[in-house]
Amino acid sequence: MISKYTDKMVAQTRMPVLNLKELQGTPVLIGETEFVHPDDEADQVNLKIYLAAPKFTAKFETDFEKHGANFMKDVRSYVSQFDRKILAEKAVKEGGVSFSLNDVKVDLKHKVHFFVDARDMMAKN
Repeated sequence: MISKYTDKMVAQTRMPVLNLKELQGTPVLIGETEFVHPDDEADQVNLKIYLAAPKFTAKFETDFEKHGANFMKDVRSYVSQFDRKILAEKAVKEGGVSFSLNDVKVDLKHKVHFFVDARDMMAKN
């Protein structure tokens, strides 16, 4: 049912709308509200708004799974610590983020291994 109203929700909030299964890590909940259609009380949606956060791709999983789940969790946590604006600048200027973690060189490419946030992920470019 929500897909029927997604365009209107995006236009109203100017934020991407994702299914809960798209959540990654431990997102920060900003707020939650319920909408009930005025003409049909059975038509309800619970909208949750989360703080913008980096989104990781399947390529990230395949390239780093050999280092283990805790390593990938630590990488996600590290990248999530960046201010959104700074991460976006790094993505544009440097093409991604590079660092060493536990003596492993991590070279994350923007739009290959991660997106700055859901809006970046859904952008058509």
